[in-house]
Amino acid sequence: SPTNIVITILEDDSTISFSTNAVAAAENTSSITLTLTRAGGTNGTSTVDFFTTDGTATNTVDYTGTNGTVSFGPGIRTRTVSIPFLNDSDVEGDENFTITLTNIVGADFGIHTNAIVTIRDNDSTFNLSTNAVSVNESAGSVTLTVVRTGGTIGSASVQYVTATNGSASATTDFTSKTGTLTFNSGETSKTISVTLKSDTTYETNETFTVALSNPSADASLGGTTNVTVTIADTASYLSFETNTVSVPEPAGTAMLTVNRTGALTQTNRLTYTFTAGSAGTSDYTATNGTLTFLPDATNATIT
Repeated sequence: SPTNIVITILEDDSTISFSTNAVAAAENTSSITLTLTRAGGTNGTSTVDFFTTDGTATNTVDYTGTNGTVSFGPGIRTRTVSIPFLNDSDVEGDENFTITLTNIVGADFGIHTNAIVTIRDNDSTFNLSTNAVSVNESAGSVTLTVVRTGGTIGSASVQYVTATNGSASATTDFTSKTGTLTFNSGETSKTISVTLKSDTTYETNETFTVALSNPSADASLGGTTNVTVTIADTASYLSFETNTVSVPEPAGTAMLTVNRTGALTQTNRLTYTFTAGSAGTSDYTATNGTLTFLPDATNATIT
């Protein structure tokens, strides 16, 4: 005894491949790791070579190209390969390169012998959506849009400030404002709201500016970083052409002119009354009334 023996044939046939044929990571990631998987028998030792090839991504510019050999000892089913990324501040869009398996020993190739590695651009550019905007004084506020283009992976920020380098005053025409806009991952636009101050003083259109500055790391300023805001005076102002009129008694009538300045786009009305001075009802006849200024009208008369 014994008169029987069990013979076990250990499986040593295996395949090696990447666990996936496509991976991606943000540009500011220090490196990306790919997993190689050995399927089937793991009793022997297997090796496989790998190398990287440029696609739209460039070795030494966007990533550090590499090559080498991965060894699977008995019982080992997975190994990893890491490839360094090279971060920059250029807005260049997503780029890719390929890593390929070759020269396999002690195993066969599995399904994924190539993997495309995508470097996702995280560099942003900040711009105002326009360099000029006009708003009525009575609007209460003006809203400006800041646009983030390029890579939108991760958060990025940019500062803004109002400037009194135009004819508008931060005391009487608008409220000064500074702040920071923070864009979360995937966000492409934010708004700035500036409060306007309405008054009843006749004034021509006035301007102030809003400027972007100090973008965060991995972000830059684009070509439209300043916007000129024009505050349009929307009030109409009515006044006599003069504060005294002299007319000879035989003339029969006196014509008084009321002028309208400022905004002329709407219909304005005013009432007028007469008050006796040294002249009485035996000297003139007058009836209180209303003047109507239609759009674009600049004057009206009282007879």
